Amino acid sequence: MTMLLLYWITLLFLVVRLLVAITNYLQQPNIEAKPPGNEALLKEVALLIPARNEAANLAHLLSNLRDIPFHQILILDDYSEDRTLEIVREYQQKMPNLELVQGAPLPDGWIGKNWACHQLGQNASESNYYLFMDADVMLTKEGLIRSVQEVKTQKLGLLSVFPAQLIKTFGERAVVPIMHYLLLSLLPLSWVYRFASPSLVGASGQFMLFDADKYREHQWHEQVKDQVVEDMAIARKLKELGYLVEALTTQYMVQCRMYWGYPEALSGFAKNMHAMMGGSSIGMFIIVFFMILVYILLVPYIPPAFLAINLILIAILKSIICLHAGRNVISGLLWQPLQMFNICRIVSLWLYFKLKSTYKWKGRKVPL
Repeated sequence: MTMLLLYWITLLFLVVRLLVAITNYLQQPNIEAKPPGNEALLKEVALLIPARNEAANLAHLLSNLRDIPFHQILILDDYSEDRTLEIVREYQQKMPNLELVQGAPLPDGWIGKNWACHQLGQNASESNYYLFMDADVMLTKEGLIRSVQEVKTQKLGLLSVFPAQLIKTFGERAVVPIMHYLLLSLLPLSWVYRFASPSLVGASGQFMLFDADKYREHQWHEQVKDQVVEDMAIARKLKELGYLVEALTTQYMVQCRMYWGYPEALSGFAKNMHAMMGGSSIGMFIIVFFMILVYILLVPYIPPAFLAINLILIAILKSIICLHAGRNVISGLLWQPLQMFNICRIVSLWLYFKLKSTYKWKGRKVPL
């Protein structure tokens, strides 16, 4: 009886996640679905990029940005140990709107990226919009125009876009799609905009487009200076103050190679998994249990036909998420078992780093 009850709870959780994924797919909260705007809007945008050891990305990024008429492109060199500084200076000769600022030493109580972004905000020009973007993001002009138009039309304090993820290696394919799998099955993205509750937030620090007046007034990065997952914390702050926040996905208008290889992907997800699961340790373990681990307990006790129902629903869920994210469905289904194993491994890594206080990202110790 206990195992049967556990099965029905597991099935209910799966059905709810399936309904969330269907809702996201049907509502299409994508940049591509937003109305086009006027290219003149781009002259109102300051692009702000924190850069720490980004030599592998910067040349490609800056070449990509040359045809986009930003009011300003401001890059902060955060004590890089590679050719980041030299590459930016080379491109300054070709891009008159490209500016460079050298970061100040990291103060006590600040997370490195938050400090870098705060300095960027302090040094940015008097633009109407501030776009904080990671150096590994590839941006299309049309995607940016639609994003700015959306902020302007909907009077948003923040628009955050989850980029389409570029995947190059076996290890990345075993980990990176987990992001969309969790995001699109646990959060109806339209609720971020429709409902005022600060608990309903979704944001990606890879692409955060702010109303600049509100940013200058509130200094969002300073308000969350000690938060490891600053994007979610900032979105929550905006909603607490009554500002509108929207979270969108995209299939191609904003792209990013989030991690390079399996070890970096595991480490990066270990840093962010807690926030992706709602910021609750208990909630994270409950979700992982009913998403994956429960089946180990159920197999000996539940009729195969019952378990087959769950497997079919999981396959449908994964297929819908692949379609939403612009991924190959067959490939997604084949990779699903390994990705579920890696969710367990990532949570285990998070717990290890949390207990040992040994986590480092880009050479800096980060509290989890």
